Order: sequence, then C-alpha cells, then structure tokens
Amino acid sequence: MRQKFFAALAALTALALLAGCAQPAAPQSAPASSVSQSAPESLSSAAPKPSSAAASSSAPAEALSSAQEAQAWAQEDVRALAEALAAYEPGTAGASLKAAVAACAVLDLAEERGAPADEDALAQEAAQALEALGEEAAQRAAEGWPDVRAVCGQLLEEGGVQAASGLLADAGEPNAHDAYTPARCEPVLRALDAALGA
Repeated sequence: MRQKFFAALAALTALALLAGCAQPAAPQSAPASSVSQSAPESLSSAAPKPSSAAASSSAPAEALSSAQEAQAWAQEDVRALAEALAAYEPGTAGASLKAAVAACAVLDLAEERGAPADEDALAQEAAQALEALGEEAAQRAAEGWPDVRAVCGQLLEEGGVQAASGLLADAGEPNAHDAYTPARCEPVLRALDAALGA
C-alpha cells in the first residue's frame, strides 16, 4: 500500500514537470527602439527681396536732342520772342523796367525750350517773325536789343537773379525762374544777335 502511494506521488510529480516544460515561455517585450527623428531645418519662406536702388535724380540734361529742339522752338515760340522784344521801347519812362520784362521773357522761353538745334535757323525765323510785326516794331526791337541783351547777361551770371531782385521786384517780378542756365540761354541770345544785326 505504501509503495502504491509513493508510485502515485512520483507519477503526479512527473506530470507536473512535464506540464511545466510544455508551457510556452512568455514572450519578452522587445525594447522600444527610440528612433530619433531630426527635425528638418526650417527653410526661410521669405525670398530675398531685390534691393531697390534708389533712383538718384540727376540734374536735367543741359541740351535736348536735335529732334526735340526742332520741335521745341515752334512758330509760336519764335513769335513770342519777337513780341517780347518789340514791346520794349527804349528811351521812354520806365525803360529799365521794360527791358527787364523783355529780358525775362526771352530767358524764360530759352530756359524752358532749350538751346536750338540750329542757331542760324532760329535767327532767320526770329527775323521773319519781327518783320511780320511790322517795320516799326522790328526797328524798335533792334534799337532796344542792346539794353535787353545787357539785362539778359546780368541775369545769366551766377546769382544774377538774386542780385537783380530789386529791379525785378519793381518790374513786377516777371521772371519765371530763380536762375537761368547759360548753356540753354546763350545760344538763343546769339541767334537774336544775328536776327537783330547786333
């Protein structure tokens, strides 16, 4: 009886051992591999702005092209020159003031229209415009031109307008400009010299 008990105990122990071996091992959890993701470099979305070069305003050109000049001195401009010269009456009361008015009219036109492409052509046109005003007007313009020319020369000097401010004020400030450009005005004066026989 005792031998049967030990035999049964040994059988149970063997079964227990067999059951323990047959049981599958618990799966080991694989260590989480930490994948380090590098953050992409931030790209600047703002495109580089092109440097806008400041347009430096250069001084206006002294002389226009020939085509522009030919168009600038139209018939009405030459007629305005002739009328300004004929309006001056030398030897009358307030002659100096009238000479200043005529000089400013000539220089204003010259400053705004520019030097003519052909001085000889302008001289011819000015002579014709004076003749169209009549013999008396043309003679008056020729006689008064030296006085008008002298005032023009004074105003063309550096600081000439400021120096003649008293005369210009008395004449009603006929000048449209505070300064005149010799390169633009002197060719016109030379053409008038030729037209008036100076």
